[in-house]
Amino acid sequence: MTTTIVKESFKIKLRELDFDQLQEVFFTIIQSKTLTKEQKRPLIAYIEGRLKRLLKKKDYDNSNMTDSEYVAKWGK
Repeated sequence: MTTTIVKESFKIKLRELDFDQLQEVFFTIIQSKTLTKEQKRPLIAYIEGRLKRLLKKKDYDNSNMTDSEYVAKWGK
């Protein structure tokens, strides 16, 4: 099994995207016929982590969410 690493230049481009754009890239990669499963796996994992971070930040900035709700959802 060959380990595929997501290039730093691609990560930088992904970090510039907002949540909706990143979701679009995520689904495009999943539906891609040109990428193999081995090529998709690290890309999907990286994007999932990035989406989770964006959701966590959105909840952190949400003034309607109490601290206890935030901790219950995301932990410390």
